[in-house]
Amino acid sequence: MSDYIPYYLTLLEIPQIGSETLRKLIGKFGTPENVLFKAKQKDFLNINRLPKNIFEKIKLARKRLDFNRFIAKCLDEKGVKIILETDKEYPEVFKILKSPPFIIFIWGNLTNDITHSVAIIGSRTPSKKGSEIAYKIAYQLASRDYTIVSGYADGIDIAAHLGAIKAKGETILILPFGILNFELKGGIKSIKDIIKNGAIISEVHPKAPWQVGYAHNRNRLIVALSEKVLIVETRLQSGSMNTFNIAQKLNREIFTIQYEKYPQSAKGNKSLISKGAIPISSYKDIDIITNL
Repeated sequence: MSDYIPYYLTLLEIPQIGSETLRKLIGKFGTPENVLFKAKQKDFLNINRLPKNIFEKIKLARKRLDFNRFIAKCLDEKGVKIILETDKEYPEVFKILKSPPFIIFIWGNLTNDITHSVAIIGSRTPSKKGSEIAYKIAYQLASRDYTIVSGYADGIDIAAHLGAIKAKGETILILPFGILNFELKGGIKSIKDIIKNGAIISEVHPKAPWQVGYAHNRNRLIVALSEKVLIVETRLQSGSMNTFNIAQKLNREIFTIQYEKYPQSAKGNKSLISKGAIPISSYKDIDIITNL
């Protein structure tokens, strides 16, 4: 582990510093240690679009360095890899994004091959049928050596992860919170079941709590890691709609469930179909996903 990691973690812990700001600061000052301890207030004046009072926030953060040394040690003991965008291990698929993560935390194994990966996402409060479809499609795809990517949210996401795990396949969890805050839920019984064949990934500080912004941002990572995207159920205004827009921009094949009578949790599915999503009716239509 690089000696600079605790310094990166200290900067990342500042709420106003995300990937873009961190990228600007490292570009200007060279190392995170320089940002924390050597940069002067006047040095920040020529950097465009920095958060307000960022220099004062950085000065206060210096006191957190020992804490973040402890966090770095915890990550190392758990086997969590810390990868910067300048590292050779950095996933190529993230480089296509307009705003790729500057730093990522990977617990498990991640490859750059997305040719057999499908994102399965949707409502946190789906219909019973929607949950069954997500589980069964994930199970069948994983049985055919497809990687299942999702966001570890309640509902459709958990059903998809469970289906992949039950098939002893590979699943990737993209977290909207810090990786050291990860807890098992929704019937997933063992971290080993995930990291043996897949990975848990986060781009935020390892102890960061869930935030709406983090949930919104992780959608782009879900799409980047997937060749195809299945939105099982979505309301008219939801995070899944945001994911659909990202998937279109990245030219991903997008599928959604077409119901005879749409449940409340799938009222947005018709809108997706009208915008170009390919409709399927049930888990029995898996060949439509795999053959396209």
